Amino acid sequence: MKRLLVVTAVTLCAAGMVWGALGDIVASYRSPATYPLALARAPNVAYTWVYCNSSPYNVWRINGDTGSIYSSYVKHGSSTRGLTFSYGGTPTGSYLWISNYSTDYVHMCVYESGSTVLSWAAGHDPLGLAAEGTADGGNNPQSIISTASSPYYTWRHQLTTGSILGSFSHGGLYAYDCAWDWRNKLVWGGYGSPGVVRGWNTSGSVVASFTVPNTYPYAITYYGQYLLVGCTIPNHYFYKVHCPSPLTIEPASVGKVKAMFR
Repeated sequence: MKRLLVVTAVTLCAAGMVWGALGDIVASYRSPATYPLALARAPNVAYTWVYCNSSPYNVWRINGDTGSIYSSYVKHGSSTRGLTFSYGGTPTGSYLWISNYSTDYVHMCVYESGSTVLSWAAGHDPLGLAAEGTADGGNNPQSIISTASSPYYTWRHQLTTGSILGSFSHGGLYAYDCAWDWRNKLVWGGYGSPGVVRGWNTSGSVVASFTVPNTYPYAITYYGQYLLVGCTIPNHYFYKVHCPSPLTIEPASVGKVKAMFR
């Protein structure tokens, strides 16, 4: 029986089985500064950006797995909010999108420097941003998703003009930043004490949630069946959290195989 289970485990791994359940934490590290409010991730893990709402109000480029700092710059000062990355599709090129809380504008930027290439008015306070990609890293974006707290809505914007393609309420749930999980077709965002992260579908219904071991999980981004979540007070930490696809399926045999190796 033990031999059979070992073979099964190897077979599952070879078939691409992803281990872990929703909310499992695989890594954590300290934020480069206090009050991380927004995150973005490119295909290369060394191109992960975080905005921290503390002086000098930098957009930091870090390693998304370790937190190592590579560079930083200031974009809109304390008015900086949402971040997201896109590449491929239209517009062609690779860009970091940065929103301005004071002007309600979203800026498509040169990711190395933050220089604006084009911008458009969101029509609301764009607290969170996420490229609605069809693959990891915001590939071939279909829209720019934005979230706000007044009202508690999610919007989908056309990339070059900002025209609203659709919007929906997410049930009065506060979400500061947002992430697009293209595998499960969910928008993720978090808030509160205890720190709860929720995933809602494009009709606004919450279909999944989990807690993180910190409070106020404001910053969030998605890549490769993981969410990176940045929390503020009291510890100002990031957590890399498993977000499998599909969310509702975990074969019974997996638990048995794990149990054998405890």
